[in-house]
Amino acid sequence: MNKKVKRIIAWVAIGLLGILYLTTLILALCGSSLYSGLFITCLVGTLVIPIFAWIIIWLFDRATGRKAPGDPYNNEDKDIPS
Repeated sequence: MNKKVKRIIAWVAIGLLGILYLTTLILALCGSSLYSGLFITCLVGTLVIPIFAWIIIWLFDRATGRKAPGDPYNNEDKDIPS
C-alpha cells in the first residue's frame, strides 16, 4: 500500500474522531439527553477508531507481502544478539 492510501486512512480516522468530539460537545452545550450515551461512544471511539485504522493498514501491508510496523513476523532484527 502506498503512503497516499495510508494517509487517507489516517485522515479519515482523524475526521471521524473530530466529528464525534464536535457532536458530543455541541449536544452537551445544548443540554440534550443524548449527551450521556454519546459521551460513552466518544470514549470508546477514541480507542477503537485508531486501532481499527491501524489494523486496516496492517492487513493491507500483509496482503501485499510488505513488512508492516508491529508485524510479529518481521525479521529485521537479525543483527541483534540474543
